[in-house]
Amino acid sequence: MPTSPNARHRLFLIDAMAHIYRAYYAVRGLATKSGQPTNAVFGFTSIVRKLQKTYAPEYLVVAMDSAAPSFRKAWFENYKANRAEMPADLQEQIPVIEKVCDALRIPRVKVDGYEADDLIGTLARLAVEQGLEAVIVSNDKDMTQLVRDGISILRVDNKSGEFVWCDRAGVEAWIGVPPEQVVDVLALWGDSSDNIPGAPGIGEKGAVQLIRQFGSLDEALARHAEVSRKTYREALRDHQATIALAKRLVTICQEAPVTLDLESFRSQPPDAAACYELFSALEFKALTAEFAKLLAAAEQVPSATPTAAVTTSYHELATSEGLRRAFDSVYARDSFAFHFEDDAGVMTRGSLSFGPGHALRFERAALDAGTRDGLLEILANGLVNKACHDAKRALYLINCPPHSGVPATEALASGQDFRFESLRDDVHLAGYLLDPGVKAERLTLTGLAETYLGLEAGAVQALDPADVVSRLQAVLRPKLESEGLLTVYETMELPLTPVLYDVECAGVRIDPAPLVELEAELRRELERLTTEIYELAGEPFNINSPQQVADIFEKLNYETSKKTATGRISTSADVLEELAERYDLPRLILEYREHEKLLNTYVTVLPRLVHPATGRLHTTFTQTVTATGRLSSVRPNLQNIPIRTEMGRRTRRAFVAEEGCRLISADYSQIELRLLAHITEDARMTAAFQAGEDIHERTARDVFGAQTPEELQATRRLAKATNFGIAYGVGAYGLARNVGIGRKEAKKAIDAYFAAYPGIRRYMEETPENARRTGVVRTLYGRLRRMPDLNSRNFTVRSRAEREAINAPIQGTAADLMKLAMIEVARRLPAAFPRARLVLQVHDELLLEAPADDAPGVAALVRSVMEGVATLRVPLVVEARIGTNWLEAK
Repeated sequence: MPTSPNARHRLFLIDAMAHIYRAYYAVRGLATKSGQPTNAVFGFTSIVRKLQKTYAPEYLVVAMDSAAPSFRKAWFENYKANRAEMPADLQEQIPVIEKVCDALRIPRVKVDGYEADDLIGTLARLAVEQGLEAVIVSNDKDMTQLVRDGISILRVDNKSGEFVWCDRAGVEAWIGVPPEQVVDVLALWGDSSDNIPGAPGIGEKGAVQLIRQFGSLDEALARHAEVSRKTYREALRDHQATIALAKRLVTICQEAPVTLDLESFRSQPPDAAACYELFSALEFKALTAEFAKLLAAAEQVPSATPTAAVTTSYHELATSEGLRRAFDSVYARDSFAFHFEDDAGVMTRGSLSFGPGHALRFERAALDAGTRDGLLEILANGLVNKACHDAKRALYLINCPPHSGVPATEALASGQDFRFESLRDDVHLAGYLLDPGVKAERLTLTGLAETYLGLEAGAVQALDPADVVSRLQAVLRPKLESEGLLTVYETMELPLTPVLYDVECAGVRIDPAPLVELEAELRRELERLTTEIYELAGEPFNINSPQQVADIFEKLNYETSKKTATGRISTSADVLEELAERYDLPRLILEYREHEKLLNTYVTVLPRLVHPATGRLHTTFTQTVTATGRLSSVRPNLQNIPIRTEMGRRTRRAFVAEEGCRLISADYSQIELRLLAHITEDARMTAAFQAGEDIHERTARDVFGAQTPEELQATRRLAKATNFGIAYGVGAYGLARNVGIGRKEAKKAIDAYFAAYPGIRRYMEETPENARRTGVVRTLYGRLRRMPDLNSRNFTVRSRAEREAINAPIQGTAADLMKLAMIEVARRLPAAFPRARLVLQVHDELLLEAPADDAPGVAALVRSVMEGVATLRVPLVVEARIGTNWLEAK
């Protein structure tokens, strides 16, 4: 970083509003569990703490705007007249940011009638006059006019997030002119956000070009006749008074009534107790942990982090005798935690813990045949409870099934069918259930320990992993109990893990022939679509480039209400669907995208994912990704395999049964609508399902007045879209877009729907309000989803949360039922049909493989289990089909 030749002391001047606005728009959707917005607070605090840790400022002050009008209003009545009012959810964060400054013991300056820029400009001048170096911490280009000897800018790089120093050379690289010419550029350019007019038709690039050409604004105005570009020449000639006013307005005042009180600006250590309390309330986990550690060092350990203070007692086991004694000692215990470390899927180390702070550790190389069997015996012993992190991963490390790519010689177990007994806790699953919307990195051992133990990442990594599991188990199980989540945890998530492991090991056979045929057809279709798209556009362009597509749309004068942040036409899928109703080109682009996604995601990829050791495709299922409880899968993501289009459905022909076997598809029929009827207790919908009626035809009659077969046919699609749309909380706009009708017609349809099904209306009105009070919604089995955005001041965010609150109990209960069914099917299959196996789960469907003679019996068993997994007000109905491939079975 630049240093002054006489090593002057530094005063850091933080431009609060610049960083607050930047944080507000960069960090979206962050809020506490109660819905208090915290995105601007978090972003601002992160910048300030990074500044403190990186540069340890000797003097530091935060400059803030006053609510009072600027003195510039006297010069120009419309100054900032067009500026949008500060968003309500940002406005309420300003007092919290002031509390952050106070807790961090950073002084704040604010003067009525003056803006933060003026205070910074004045304090920077005074600092230099008193022999200090002033460092302005801001990303505001206006500030660059202040840079000179002794004054520099420290800004945050938008890409890397790192600090960048900006001296005279830095200003010229950033703006295009040296600091003394910045005001001239700003005067020509103007500032639409502050309603500073500038020179009409001259933007930033043009302003820089003119000032570099003439050296100053005065010269450019005096020699306007020499400007070659007509619009620039006329702007300089005809708007000199406006430009002069703009220069006056953009010039930062350096004579504001503020005093440089160095002693009050001297940096002080943060108030650790106040910071801990504040950041705990704001749910900033890392910052809370940071100040918990400071308090602990000062012997003021907060009660929220008792486990962080536990001392450690670790023992390395290097001999067979030591390992044998350690494993034998387990039988005298009620429980233990374990963890295996690995390198590329091969176990390298293991450890056991009998309580927080304790660990017995061993290298994989230290295990001989006897001690390996001893380890497996304690893991399979049903009399001793166990805890781990990610049990499915541990099963892979022990069993090393063929598709894992790890040689069988690396397996601890002799086969691939080893299972844990009495696995009481998996802290990975426990953390997910407590906050199912959390990001994946927060469910790692380190992330969980940071969140629930108040430990920093470095401190976690210094602990033995089994010890961390033990500490987490002591905290998470009581939390699950207090949140009413033990039933979901113990009857669904924990027992599902070995079932998913078996499904992944089984895999499904892929026949490449249908995919080769489909690939050729898709490529022909893409060529045809490309030709037609270019003809309609009038020129070739990159169809996959949103920018180039937007350029074409603008050239063709397409109109849409949705724009990007830069003012361009959006080319997102929903906008293309809207435009496709009026124009052929967007319709063809949508079709092109669908074909290309199908080709590149499934058709050409599936054959490459077939494992050479098994000849089958082995997807990976995850329990901890979706907020609703549904399973997800990767490599490939079979939850998104296309079914709406004919070509999408044809990919299922490639999923085939082994020779002499059949595939059995068992699919819940309209499960979410049936759950909607049960949960809302709507009498009419419940009666329709109890009578075995077609619910879409019933809706067509009761809601849309259809009587004749022709009318039923005409309105059934609208009825179906309305039924499913309501289950997802869709409004008039969404229904209109989904069905292709006008918004007024869609609103009329929804009103008629609610009149016919008043129980559903009551549910949709009451559920978001109840969730707003409690902060959560729950499935019938108690699975929760936290809903902080229900209290957002942002209408779009709040509306989306309301739709999610309405749908989550329905979709989540459907996921619960499917998990219970999978567990029961897996339990009953081995005794009834030992050669049958589950091979896939996709949404509301199970796919099984069985010998051809067993297939009808398997279909009957699975249908019976799935339909009988719960007793509801309406019957659960399962459609089971048999075929040689998935499409045939579907």
